[in-house]
Amino acid sequence: AVMGALYLDGGVGAARAFFERYWADQFKGLGKRPTDAKSQLQEWAASRRFPAPIYTVIDRRGPDHKPRFTVQVSVGELTPAKAEGGSKQDAQRCAAEALLAREVGDGR
Repeated sequence: AVMGALYLDGGVGAARAFFERYWADQFKGLGKRPTDAKSQLQEWAASRRFPAPIYTVIDRRGPDHKPRFTVQVSVGELTPAKAEGGSKQDAQRCAAEALLAREVGDGR
């Protein structure tokens, strides 16, 4: 309603200025899909002309109702990273995060 009143009273410039001052920051990045660590690792590897990451389950232990998986992720000649999780997907994500953290640091 406020935007409409500003538009009617002061035109599109006044409405735009109000929007940019109070709401623009909240709308930044809405069109971008968040990416998980596995996607980030794949994009990072491709941008450096490395082969696609390969995930290998190297251990599974625990009862069927509560398994623990250890997964290793390899990217080309880089030292593989290992991680553990309650599902294969969770362990893969954690391994990708570990490799990214080691190779890229916080500047992903």
